[in-house]
Amino acid sequence: MTKTPEIQWKRRDGYGGPESFPEDDLAEFSVGQTKDLADKSFELHLSDGRRLDYRILNLDTLEVVERTGKRAKKPRTAKYWASEPADGIFFLKHDTPQDKRQTTCIALDFNRDQVVLVHGEVPKPGESEHSIRKVHVGGVIGAPRTSGEIQGPPFPPDLVGKRFVAEYSGRYAWELIYLNKTKVAWHGLKGNPGIGDVEEYNASQLAPGIYLVSWSEDAETLAAVFLYNTNTNTITGHMWGFAPATGQYIHAPLGGRIVDSSAFGLSITDVGGADAARDARQTAKDVVLRAHYEVWNRANYDLIDELYSPEFRAHFICGTEVRGCDGMRAFIEGHHRSFPDWTERVVDIVAEGDRVVTRYISTGTHKGDFNGIAPTGRRTEIAEVSIHKVMNGKIVEQWGFPDGLHHVQQLTG
Repeated sequence: MTKTPEIQWKRRDGYGGPESFPEDDLAEFSVGQTKDLADKSFELHLSDGRRLDYRILNLDTLEVVERTGKRAKKPRTAKYWASEPADGIFFLKHDTPQDKRQTTCIALDFNRDQVVLVHGEVPKPGESEHSIRKVHVGGVIGAPRTSGEIQGPPFPPDLVGKRFVAEYSGRYAWELIYLNKTKVAWHGLKGNPGIGDVEEYNASQLAPGIYLVSWSEDAETLAAVFLYNTNTNTITGHMWGFAPATGQYIHAPLGGRIVDSSAFGLSITDVGGADAARDARQTAKDVVLRAHYEVWNRANYDLIDELYSPEFRAHFICGTEVRGCDGMRAFIEGHHRSFPDWTERVVDIVAEGDRVVTRYISTGTHKGDFNGIAPTGRRTEIAEVSIHKVMNGKIVEQWGFPDGLHHVQQLTG
């Protein structure tokens, strides 16, 4: 049975989607469109076995030919946009006119003859998924100098643990925390305040301090590619998606900068130094944030054994006590039966020693029995504070202070 767009394509609560970002606003801090690629030709040999031949025809049109062995597909022309965020390193984006669902972003490093290509495809109406199918592959510019497998730019190990604020125009800002080699947490600070999530990402390092990062959001039809130049604190990239309400394919160029976090009341330090105590605090914060964003917000119960100790204990002011990973799973599953869309938005996080304190705003719709209160369908919002004890990378104890009285008042009127 064909699914309706409303079922297939999801929309994060409290977020207007990619169409809510006017293109001129997001591109305000862009490093500018370059003319240096005009009239150039180059071939890309990718690590997934593909070869793509590009010919830049003029300032806004290119031609691409995909080759497999000695066979070449019919040349395709497309409109493109290109920028030079660092000397000799270009960011290029183009669409596929024959299929509006496809978008390609390319980072070209002519200094080292390296390339990273990110290709995304919006699912067709009626398909079972809603997130954009994305590939992130590396390769070389020009014929490989050696035989064998083509290696792309390496994963940047120093990206893990980085935490900073990215601002796009004067209207949008996000806090980003690269938790590990596959997960990045993001949190809206301005423009779409309060929304946040944890995504799976891919990353490649083009040069010292210059990274290409991509992810496709699991919560809706939206994908983004970012070229971070931490040497100049600039961001170049592109975001695209699908708006089911209007049936539009949305594209927005990203021109941003990495800004002083103190303007948003955040105290952020780079964990890449030798301060072991600081690194331990950051690791403890990451564990707690993943518990909020991935377990409580996304019902990823399989992570409970990874994030919580087998000896875990929880104490809540309402008299509720929870023991062990199985007890925590049962407790959270029961809460999600009462509030299937339960979401916790972390507002403040502080770590010292083995303690991590979070202040957060929790929202949910009352769909199931909760402490003897029959489902009301009412939307609730409460303030909470939790103190977590984190040891050896796992939460071993938690003290929870939800505004339980206000919660019950909202449900009972």
